[in-house]
Amino acid sequence: MIVAKNPIALYIVYMLVQQARYIDNTFHLVSGAIRIENDRIVRIEASLSPLPDEEVFQADGLLIIPALADCHIHTPDTLLRGLFQDMALADWCDDSVQGRLQKKAFAYLDNSVGSEDFHTLVLHSYLQYVRQGIGFVVENGQADHSFAILQQGLEEIGLKGVVDLYTDVYSGLSQTATIIHGTHVPEEEDLDPESLREAIRARTAILSSGENHPIMTHCLETDSRRQEIMHKYGVSTVELLRQNGLLGPGTLLFHCVQVDASDIATIGAFGALVVHCPVSNSWSGAGRMPLVAMLEQGIPIVLGTDFLHHDLWETMRATYYELKQQGMTGYGINEVFTMATANAGLIAGGGLYQGVIRAGAPADIAFLKLEDCLQPLVECPGFSNVVHNLISQTQPDMIRHLMVAGKWVMRDRKVLTVDETTVETEYRRIRKMLFTD
Repeated sequence: MIVAKNPIALYIVYMLVQQARYIDNTFHLVSGAIRIENDRIVRIEASLSPLPDEEVFQADGLLIIPALADCHIHTPDTLLRGLFQDMALADWCDDSVQGRLQKKAFAYLDNSVGSEDFHTLVLHSYLQYVRQGIGFVVENGQADHSFAILQQGLEEIGLKGVVDLYTDVYSGLSQTATIIHGTHVPEEEDLDPESLREAIRARTAILSSGENHPIMTHCLETDSRRQEIMHKYGVSTVELLRQNGLLGPGTLLFHCVQVDASDIATIGAFGALVVHCPVSNSWSGAGRMPLVAMLEQGIPIVLGTDFLHHDLWETMRATYYELKQQGMTGYGINEVFTMATANAGLIAGGGLYQGVIRAGAPADIAFLKLEDCLQPLVECPGFSNVVHNLISQTQPDMIRHLMVAGKWVMRDRKVLTVDETTVETEYRRIRKMLFTD
């Protein structure tokens, strides 16, 4: 059994970060002192003196950034690595040897929900986010009816997030100070009049309760899915959502690879958010999302790693490379940094997660070792290369510490909230049970 460590003991009541070098919300490198009380940054000045009984953290040799946001994940999925190589999404789980292995793994996950093994798989997956400086996730799950244990895992590890309840809004599961809930519109191949009515009912129930949780769906990820929805309804998924009152600022659309100009204009006009998953889209063969066209419409873009490959730093670099391939569009590295941080605050309403370092913001902070590969860091009037070097050169193991909601989740690469050794040992046992190494 994996026992979480006492999270209350890890809360910082009063803390002063001295010799702080941080990236502010204008993408500049700033030096100063940061004061944290409970879960908030309360003051930032060029210099601050410690208060009585205030913990002092010396941040020399570190670069401080907002904890990152991965806005599309399916937990647990690490057991599935490599099982989908060179296979189109439409062919998954067919009757080939590879397809039968996929079905075996999916069946194992579905049947193990609620077990200690499933709990281990969830914690093992969440460790990979902590270790690369991610503090906020949008969790869409992998196994059926697993949202309660996913929320439990996020709370144990110490991450913030949105947990997708799909249409089970009466699950009895409560939101917390760090977890909110979302609902889901079925994907194109599963969408029919009954499931659409159920999605509308769930959304109506949420809104009538006075809350405004995100509603999400995988939207036009592949050409086959676009053909599917056009065959069923004669309109695109985006237009179908609009017609049924399911498109707006609270809507989160994953992938959007096969959108056309009309879809993009509609998404922009209704203020929906789009989750860009460039690495996932590439390895699955789905194609490339029209990123620049969406930015030109003012659509807020956030980033997601999606499935199997969860290096958000790689995802940021892939996004930047896509922008560069479009030429001098006026969009660059600062927009990518915003996609991985501040834009995600729109999902959570700004109170739960903001993705910025400033007074009044949640204390969600990653501390990065200033390795030589980041140098030289040039910050002068009219020019800065700090964000560029950060995104182009950072590897996940350069993240030394992670704080979420004012609580240390990782210090000196050691996760403080769960027993990493036990999680890793149990995970290897499960992997060997299911597959031969």
